[in-house]
Amino acid sequence: MNMTLAEIGAGLLAFDLLCHWLRIFATLRAIAGFVGVCLLAAAASGALGFDLLLKLVTFVESLISDLTGWLFHVRVGALVLVIVLGGFVLYNLHPKNTTHRHAGLAAIALALVLVAGVAQIPWLNNIPAGVRSGVGNAQSAVNGG
Repeated sequence: MNMTLAEIGAGLLAFDLLCHWLRIFATLRAIAGFVGVCLLAAAASGALGFDLLLKLVTFVESLISDLTGWLFHVRVGALVLVIVLGGFVLYNLHPKNTTHRHAGLAAIALALVLVAGVAQIPWLNNIPAGVRSGVGNAQSAVNGG
């Protein structure tokens, strides 16, 4: 049985939701949520719910941009989102720290920011495509070619 990347992404998000509900596997849940959103993004790009999520991310980014522009006279909304969410996720995934329950939600939010393409660092916008490529290569290796 061959699964598509979208099915794998949906399965990872379902695993994330189940583990969040059971309050187990916080570190694995954060990784599964990030990879699940990256995989599901390509297949669900035309879906109404996913487009609404991306519009919400874009709205939050513009709101933070306006706020930082008003406070510091520099509009860096997406950069602030990426630094705060990325720092929180990386801090929680560090082996010396205990992963908090909401690290999975922060990883999903970080993946949505990267998928929306609003990060102001160009190479960060290529991370979701790299995740999809890596999982696709692993899937073809497991399926035998």
